Amino acid sequence: ILTLLKDSGIALLLIKCHFTYLSIKILGHHVSRLRISTTKDKITIIRVIAFLDTLEGLKKGVTFFNYY
Repeated sequence: ILTLLKDSGIALLLIKCHFTYLSIKILGHHVSRLRISTTKDKITIIRVIAFLDTLEGLKKGVTFFNYY
């Protein structure tokens, strides 16, 4: 994979790279070699959201859930 990145001209910033981890939590997701799943805190936040009471809130909700 690193050869493909090099051949494509893609540069990596080593301080932001995570090598040899079995799993990692990143951007509200748990990433492992087997799967990508949403973290429990992200699910909790989604459960307690209360912005679907108005039309404006519904628009925000659609935008939020469309992102995830």
